Amino acid sequence: MWTTTIFDWWSPSSVRELYREIHGEKGALAPARRDFLERFASLAAFAANNDAVGKGDMYDLCYCNYASDGFNKDKHFAFLRDWEEETLLVVCNFSANDARISISIPEHAFDWLGMEKTDELNPSTPVEVDVKAYDGTILQLCPFRKKLQ
Repeated sequence: MWTTTIFDWWSPSSVRELYREIHGEKGALAPARRDFLERFASLAAFAANNDAVGKGDMYDLCYCNYASDGFNKDKHFAFLRDWEEETLLVVCNFSANDARISISIPEHAFDWLGMEKTDELNPSTPVEVDVKAYDGTILQLCPFRKKLQ
């Protein structure tokens, strides 16, 4: 952890390291910070190029998953993003531990978003999601189910 004083608040070492790394000085960042930067850049690029993220409707799933297997209301966040024919399930894990979470999607979400129910995707069948510690997972539910991030 870094600290700052009244004399160096404008230039913390972590910001200088990030600047040097971005501008070509490889190795300026510690490996964990470099991994975080790469993950953040990947997610930012995905969000910039995906209409469901940038323009879509959002449907919160936390309220209906408090009792779901593996769901921790204090550490997990789940929601749907929907645009035209694409629906994404986003599950975030703000815990220090990897998690396997069962996410239930209520009838109202299917109706409101106009999602088609199938044998695998319906209000009676939770979606099983594995999420690493301090990370998130994005699944494309419609038009077909696949992991995107």
